[in-house]
Amino acid sequence: MEIFFKILFIYLITIAIMRLMGKSTIVQMTPYDLVAIIIVGTVAAEPLISTEVKPTLLALGILVVLHLLFSYLTLNQIGNRFFLGEPTLLIKKGVILEDNLEKARLSVAQLLSILRNKGYPKVSDVDYAVLEPIGEISIIPKIENTPVTVEHLNI
Repeated sequence: MEIFFKILFIYLITIAIMRLMGKSTIVQMTPYDLVAIIIVGTVAAEPLISTEVKPTLLALGILVVLHLLFSYLTLNQIGNRFFLGEPTLLIKKGVILEDNLEKARLSVAQLLSILRNKGYPKVSDVDYAVLEPIGEISIIPKIENTPVTVEHLNI
């Protein structure tokens, strides 16, 4: 029965730590978010194997402080560039920038697949495609390929 309570305690502490780390840790995973999650999971599992809980709580506390510090540092431009990187332009004016695609380690087939999944079967329909630092590809369609709005109708 003691093992049950130990597991429950560690489980609840780990959930609390993930909540402290913030919603962006889960929604928009950055490199330091991924590392923090892996380490938190590894450290949290340690007392399930051994009998020591206090060193684990200390380690988890240090991890939370470091993660919050890195999150704070990414709020300024220099920290953001260092920890997350910068966006990479993949398509400009309907033309694939193959050098940038190679730097991002994406193949043309992968890019075309992503475009199709987002509703753009032709590269010529896309004005810009940007690989964001969080790994998401933002697509800015050409004006003629955007949905019609009241503004377009001059009403």
